[in-house]
Amino acid sequence: MLRRVVRGLYLNRLTHPPAQLAEAAVWLRPGAVVSLQTVLGDAGVWNNYTGWVTAAVPLSPRYATPSLGRLETAGGTFLFRGLPERVLEAGLEEERLAAEVTYRRATPEAALLHWLYLSHSPRSRMSPPPPDLQLDALDLRKLRRLAAAMKLGDELESWLGQARTEIQM
Repeated sequence: MLRRVVRGLYLNRLTHPPAQLAEAAVWLRPGAVVSLQTVLGDAGVWNNYTGWVTAAVPLSPRYATPSLGRLETAGGTFLFRGLPERVLEAGLEEERLAAEVTYRRATPEAALLHWLYLSHSPRSRMSPPPPDLQLDALDLRKLRRLAAAMKLGDELESWLGQARTEIQM
């Protein structure tokens, strides 16, 4: 009932509820926040669900330079993306981190903004989020507040305009 992730790191499947693979992200990369496609897929915002765990890792002098990219483990696949700590920690904690879990997991609004940040970063090859996301599953006021805190207001409004245009077509 113990599920091995990497040497020395196991998920206890006897706990209630059983430990999930996403919980191991912070143990693999300090400061990691489960985010991006994992959160958006689980929340029903993104319909191209993946079994991989995607996480954002803080880029900051407080942390060692993280190893980014794909990590294959005995428990499953992780994909780690780097974000400046000022973006990852922007806004009120209750608006950017999910309260119903015991590990660091972004809210769907924060996960979308992490994706938008990466798609506009010259250091990332991520394409923008697809326009067919289920916007009604998001709290648009929270999304705009977080975007302002992350200094992504213009990028969000531009993407929302494109998404609405695509939906009307």
